[in-house]
Amino acid sequence: MFLTSSRRTVVNALAILLSASALVAGCSSGGGAAPASAGADVGGARAGATGVPAQAIARTTFPAVTTPGTIEVGLVSLARTGQLAVLTLSWSPHYQQDPGSGISLYDMFGRTSPSISLVDGKNLKRYVVVEDSQGHDLSPDVVYFKVANNSSGLASYTFAAPPAGARLAVYADARPLFTDVAVTG
Repeated sequence: MFLTSSRRTVVNALAILLSASALVAGCSSGGGAAPASAGADVGGARAGATGVPAQAIARTTFPAVTTPGTIEVGLVSLARTGQLAVLTLSWSPHYQQDPGSGISLYDMFGRTSPSISLVDGKNLKRYVVVEDSQGHDLSPDVVYFKVANNSSGLASYTFAAPPAGARLAVYADARPLFTDVAVTG
């Protein structure tokens, strides 16, 4: 059982993270970050001319579901902060025909809401996005988080912190996006 001061600290931390998540989602809905320059080398992560920011430490691509094109996902960070861990991903749609009004995560996944989770294969645990006291996930709203075609937008997802030294896989529904991701911090 938590002490009163511990409970207050956790509630305050969740409120701060919720505000930060809302800020990131709000800032990203206008078109996202500027594309990385072709061939830029930042901190050992090589950025291509595809729109994923140079700070991404890994990238993966999968086919768009409802329209010709691809979705590129960049792993920016997975950082532990106390009892929580924050995953930051960069989403970059590359549709053959630009819809013009921005592409939501909902649209990127074929008009469904993707469930982002972390899987610890060694300890056989799955971590799901935590909720605030009103039952809202600490992640971007998949309908309102929009990214311009051939651009990128950052999204943050908050989880209960895995144990120190854990190596995790990042999933979108049943699709593994990244494997063997170290938690920093």
